[in-house]
Amino acid sequence: MGIIYWDTCVWISLLGNSKCQAFEQAGIDDVIRMVDDNEVTLITSVITRVEILKGKLTDDIADKYLDTLENNPNIEEIEVHRYIAQKAHEIRSYYRKQGSNISTPDVLHIATAITGMADEMHTFDGGGKKRGLLDYNGEEGVGNLLITKPKAMQSSFACDIIKPKEVITKKTKRSKTP
Repeated sequence: MGIIYWDTCVWISLLGNSKCQAFEQAGIDDVIRMVDDNEVTLITSVITRVEILKGKLTDDIADKYLDTLENNPNIEEIEVHRYIAQKAHEIRSYYRKQGSNISTPDVLHIATAITGMADEMHTFDGGGKKRGLLDYNGEEGVGNLLITKPKAMQSSFACDIIKPKEVITKKTKRSKTP
């Protein structure tokens, strides 16, 4: 079973308080389907609880988030402990030496994803004026963690195309011409 980490902004989109592109919403829906089908475990930091419940959202949305956490065995909220704090410190120090600064909440999300052994971290945080979480995708400083927007699974299908003989013949003749 895979492990996916969700940043706060993905949860807010799921809970209906943020607009995202249709393909991003389809990605969120795919992850929820995989959680429900026991294909993945969804993890997040206890920091998400703080960010979601900070007063900008309605009580209904906050309650919906708490209900989701409590009623799904494949969703895990990870507490910030000494090991996560140390990992966050290492990441921040790494980037500070390069002249970059990661906010405390962002680095705690990254450290929690790494410590929780997430296969990938989902976020919509593209930054703007500062570096967003998406900008750290796959970098050495974040342990090569895949940081991406949620994406819908692409269905694949087999399609055998039978070409008429004259098309095949024309291509064969053209390829023989010097």
